[in-house]
Amino acid sequence: MSPATSRQAAPTKEQVELIRSAIETSIGGMLEIMFKKQTYLKIELFPKGIDLIDVEAKVGLPNAPLVELT
Repeated sequence: MSPATSRQAAPTKEQVELIRSAIETSIGGMLEIMFKKQTYLKIELFPKGIDLIDVEAKVGLPNAPLVELT
């Protein structure tokens, strides 16, 4: 497998939506269950600069890759 380069095509809008949906389903779903469906407590789990190991210890979620979708 070749390393990522700046020449690789950006993901399509459909691919980005699929990724976003998967992230929201897994992380958002876990948060809703943890907070007993009180969705107003949904938080940004991984703001820039946060230590993921610290998040895992405090929240009990496995480390997840940081993906920035804009």
